[in-house]
Amino acid sequence: MVIIDSNVRVITMKTAWFPEVTLHGFPRDKARDTRLKKLKELLNYARKIYL
Repeated sequence: MVIIDSNVRVITMKTAWFPEVTLHGFPRDKARDTRLKKLKELLNYARKIYL
């Protein structure tokens, strides 16, 4: 995720990794849950930076 300001300057960057969801046999529902949790973390991070 990249956060930019109104002048299109990069304020911060953050990457979320979750390689376990691509493993053979990893449950689809658990993979979806893992991705959504990481997305929530990124959005909370962005909210803190932006405010």
